[in-house]
Amino acid sequence: MNSRKVGFEGAEGAEGAVISWMRPSSLLFIYSVIPMVAVFLTLDWFFFDLKLSRSLPADPHDMQWFNMFFMLPHIFASLFTFFDAEYVAYYGVQLARSVVVILAIIISVFTLRAFAPFMLIISIYTVYHLVSQQTGIAAMLARNATPMYKIWKWVTFFALTIVYLAAIIGDQRLKVFLTGILPWFYVLYSLLAYFTAKKVLDKIGFYYTCANSVMIIFSCVLYAYNFSFFMIFIPRFVHDVTAFFFYISHNANRNSAGSKNMISRLGVRLGLPEYFYTPAVGILCTVIVTLFFKKYMIVLLSFMALFHYYWEGRMWKRGTPHRRYIHIGMPRV
Repeated sequence: MNSRKVGFEGAEGAEGAVISWMRPSSLLFIYSVIPMVAVFLTLDWFFFDLKLSRSLPADPHDMQWFNMFFMLPHIFASLFTFFDAEYVAYYGVQLARSVVVILAIIISVFTLRAFAPFMLIISIYTVYHLVSQQTGIAAMLARNATPMYKIWKWVTFFALTIVYLAAIIGDQRLKVFLTGILPWFYVLYSLLAYFTAKKVLDKIGFYYTCANSVMIIFSCVLYAYNFSFFMIFIPRFVHDVTAFFFYISHNANRNSAGSKNMISRLGVRLGLPEYFYTPAVGILCTVIVTLFFKKYMIVLLSFMALFHYYWEGRMWKRGTPHRRYIHIGMPRV
């Protein structure tokens, strides 16, 4: 397996514009949150008898600080990439249709008061969105996405969905059942991950596939031992931070030869680097919405989540304007 020279480094593009390359090693480093949580739990167990960990809420989204930095900020950052005249011209019809369909769904849900099934669908869609992003990047880095990758992706999705929903439901009988079969799952999933990673042609892709698999196994372990806070926190952290890498890289490349995006234009005028400006705008918008539109947060969150999940599955596909401005790893010479 060959490793690539990687970096958020400059490279001259075809038109002389500086191309910003995302480091696969940086994307991999995001998974260091897993050993960090493991160390925290170990120290908490050794010194405090797990009192610190047990004092945390079951869902990190119940904490205000968490919501300020996760979920909505990266959704805003994604949304703002469309504030571009050329992008609106390219995606216009699809954007309009998606907005109409999503609004129709939300109006129907609130009219029929079908909140429970809607929240269940949103929860499953959220997990699918998280898994699709990480396994999709793994496939890109692997340079050899075999059919085994699809099996690995779907098993990953079902495993994380089951423990995520089980943690939310909190049924004790379900927990006893799942805890009983989890050891078998660890063995079978590890074998699946091993044979999937074995086909990878690039070293960094191998490590990334393994890191994804470790995250799923560790999430299941956290569920089994009643650490649902960290079980939800880790995939959310990995997903959101990874997403910001993409938005920052995209915006830097898209606007390198002149600001085409109206949001990025403000950052240029303020003299702020993209790696600071993009997350800052996402967080600032989250604060504003939370403070001034608190009454409508459920509707706003529902709309933005559905819009984000739908478009993230399309905007990065090969051949789209977004994909043209994403470069992972340095070109081989």
